[in-house]
Amino acid sequence: MSILRAGYVVTFDISHDARRQRVGKVLERHGPRILHSVYDIDVPPALMGRLANRFTGMIERRDHVLVLPYCGSCGSSWAGIPMDAPPAGGWIVTS
Repeated sequence: MSILRAGYVVTFDISHDARRQRVGKVLERHGPRILHSVYDIDVPPALMGRLANRFTGMIERRDHVLVLPYCGSCGSSWAGIPMDAPPAGGWIVTS
């Protein structure tokens, strides 16, 4: 029996290069980049909340960070299948 892990898909739209790079470096410490501005983050919920709060201080009003939680069984089924809507509990972080 394999254990399916939960995690977060984090994506962002940040216009300024330096801010975008700072957010990317924080995310790279917690999981792999899977697309240009999309990361698969494997951290406990409390740490994800702290990261989301940190991003709020790193970005400007016109920037966006979207954090989508997924469960273990969800994570095993979304490869190549688009999500229609963010799952309940997803965060949108803006400053």
